[in-house]
This record gives sequence, C-alpha cells and structure tokens, in this order.
Amino acid sequence: RPSAALLFAVGGSAAWGAGALCRRGERLCGRSRNQRGLHCSGRNRIRGGGSGGGRCTSRGGRVAAAAAVAAATTEDTPGGAGSPKVVLLGDSVLDNFYWLQTPSRPLRVQLDELLQASRSQKLKKLRCVNLAVDQMTTFDLEDRRSESNSWAAYAEGRRRVKFEDEQDREYQVDSDGVIRSVENLRSLENVSAVVLSIGGNDVYLNSSVQSSLAMSLLPSMEEKRQEVAVAFGARLRKIVKSVQKAAAGARIILVIPYQPHNEFSLVMGAPINADGERVVGDVLGDFGRIFERENLSNLVTPMVKEMLAVARETGCPVVDLSQTLDPDNEEHYGTGRIGQVNELGVPWSGAEPSDVSSGFIADLLLHALSKSQKSVIYIGTPRQEGEGKWSLQ
Repeated sequence: RPSAALLFAVGGSAAWGAGALCRRGERLCGRSRNQRGLHCSGRNRIRGGGSGGGRCTSRGGRVAAAAAVAAATTEDTPGGAGSPKVVLLGDSVLDNFYWLQTPSRPLRVQLDELLQASRSQKLKKLRCVNLAVDQMTTFDLEDRRSESNSWAAYAEGRRRVKFEDEQDREYQVDSDGVIRSVENLRSLENVSAVVLSIGGNDVYLNSSVQSSLAMSLLPSMEEKRQEVAVAFGARLRKIVKSVQKAAAGARIILVIPYQPHNEFSLVMGAPINADGERVVGDVLGDFGRIFERENLSNLVTPMVKEMLAVARETGCPVVDLSQTLDPDNEEHYGTGRIGQVNELGVPWSGAEPSDVSSGFIADLLLHALSKSQKSVIYIGTPRQEGEGKWSLQ
C-alpha cells in the first residue's frame, strides 16, 4: 500500500527554503554504528474492516496495558518500572517491524539498545516504548477504528515474530476495538520525550486529500494543495496540543520522513512479482515512478512547511529523514534488497525503513535526545564502511 513515507519526495531544498526553523541543525558525525557511537550531524495498501487484531484492553484495562509496559522495564532498567520513557507515536516510520529483514529488531529495540549503551547517565535511564501503529494518520491518531483503517495484518505479524520483550508482541487496543493512541500515552508514567511521525498516510489513505492534490495539478487549481496543507497543519497542531496535555512536561521530537526509493512507485509498488521476486521490463511501473518523481515534491512541499511551522511554534526539534536515507540505495529500504522476502513473507518495500536505516533513525533520535529542546533540524549523511556496516556523517 502507499505509506507514510511520502512527504518526502520533497527532499531538502524546497522545504528548508521556507526558513521555518530558528536555525540549521547539526550534522551527525563520528563512529560506526557497530561501535554504538553518536553520529553528528511493493507496499500495497492494506484494506478491509473486521477486527484490528491484537489483544484488547478496556479503558480501565489500559492501566493494565501500561503496567505491562512498565513491567517490561523493571528488571533490566536502572530506574525500574518508573523509569523515564521515550515514546514512539504515529506511523510506520516508527512502527516499522513488519517490513524489516529482521522484524524482531524494529526501531524501538534499536533505540532502546543505544540508550542503554550510552555513556550519559541521563540517557542510560531512558527506556523506549512503542505506541506507533502502521498506517496511522492525523485523522485517526486519537481514535482509530479497524473498519476504516485496519491494522490486522500488523497485529498478526507481531504475534508471529519472536520478540524478546513482551511489550513488542501486541498493540494497545481498547475493548471496543479502538486504538486511542493519545490516551495510551496518557496512561504511561514518567514520559520524558515523545517522538511523533504523522501525516504521510493522510496523502495515501484519504480519498478527499488525494482528490484535492490531484486537482491541484491543473494550472488553475494550484491553490488546492495549499488548502490541503492548511487543513493538515490544523490537525497536526491539534495533535501536538493533545500530546502536550497527555504527557505534560515531555519534550516532543517531530519527524519528517524520507523519499521513497527511486525504483518504487507509491501507486504501482515495487518491481516485483507475486512471490516478491524482482522483475524487469515493468514499463507501467517505470512510468509511474517517473511521474511521481516529477510531481510529488510540488504536491507535498506545503505540508512539509506546515510541519516546520509547527516545530518553530512549539520549539520542537526535527529529525529530517528526507536528507538522510539515500533513495538510490536499496539497503536503506524494506528488506534491504529488491526481491528479498522476510520471515513474515513480506517483500521489499521502497516506502519503509530497513534494518540499516532504522539504525540511522535511532542514531538521530539519540543525538536529538542528548541535546536541549530547541527548534533545530537534525540530519545525517550515510556512509558505507563495509558490507552491512554504515555510519552517519
């Protein structure tokens, strides 16, 4: 399906030309990811109703779900169940296990490992909790129902993956079958930071948004994309305010997602067959990819400007993945190679992070968490240092 990853063909220059933030961020530089060092400076839409999957927790039972998360932090965490937490909230940029070559090592696990290995005692005390759910949008972050935006495939995937930590094995779902992410956030104690990635799926899962953006391609209808952006900005501001109330005092880190891989079409998918094997001569798909590269930047730039404006207004740092992942490198996306299928039977997707780029995201978030709260953009430039070994500069 089309995914959260699109805001993103915008790349860097168009968005940053808005001058929306206070100052340019630092680049990550330094040691290899294998050294755990700080570095400076054919996905098809899953449709359908029915059960969202996963075990359900009632509103009162949400406390029990929060207790399960707390219990998962008890034994191996310096601060025990009350340890300060970094919460991942939003879409598949953060809830990325399903698309990885190694589903048991999603972003939550990688970031948690970096936190625990940190030399900073402040960072070392933090634990990472995932409340993000694949396909989340600004329309349903606070009230997501399976009949309109199902998460059943991802819930089933979580049950199949052999996660070491109990908290990774299910989503927090109320007894009425609804995911209320902000209320789930409110149920957690001692939240130190919230990482928020949201908005890309507004473009790919909402027919009204899609129609307006399509109409904006007409010479006399360009104002439609600004209308979409203004409405998106209003929803995003409402979400940020809700998050601030639910986790009073917690810092918020906003995420701008990445460009899709250049061989991936958000309409036509990856150049693969039904078994996930790479195919050649995909003329229709190639046409779709060319069309998207020529048009998506202009369509989504106003939305990215709204994200930057929100960051400026709230003093939030931004992790910019559009200038971090390399859209020419298959290893930065999905299972890491076109034609490669993971243990869940999921093929390569050029619209999802990979094992490698999840590491990039974890590094950038660790760096942002180590700095004071301010409106600054954090980016990284990947460098390959050997087979499967990468660092950010």
